[in-house]
Amino acid sequence: MKKYLNEIKYFKEEDIVYIDETGIQGYIYREYGRAVRGKKVYDKIPGKKYKRINIVAGKCVDKIISPLVYDKIMDSEFFEKWFKEMFLKEVEENKVIVMDNATFHCKSRLYELCKNANKNLKLIFL
Repeated sequence: MKKYLNEIKYFKEEDIVYIDETGIQGYIYREYGRAVRGKKVYDKIPGKKYKRINIVAGKCVDKIISPLVYDKIMDSEFFEKWFKEMFLKEVEENKVIVMDNATFHCKSRLYELCKNANKNLKLIFL
């Protein structure tokens, strides 16, 4: 944490872009069933009946950058595609990008994508 704080202390708040992914899981089955008054209902709920909605986006002060809502599992290929084709096209020059250290983030490829964007971007992992 100290290393991260030392790296960003010289940047203005408006020059730092945070990236993160999150998901919301909603169950789409009934927890309760109907029965005649006074009778209990016993049954199994088959399978996994839920839907997960995920979002990935960047945030710079109060501005949301390249939000993407998706329903698949995030992996390195999917993240890098979003990062290259959506995020890097919208992020302004001379920004510091801060993101988590998730196992599917291939740091070397993300550093390379930032370098190839020719926007003078700095990438920091927490």
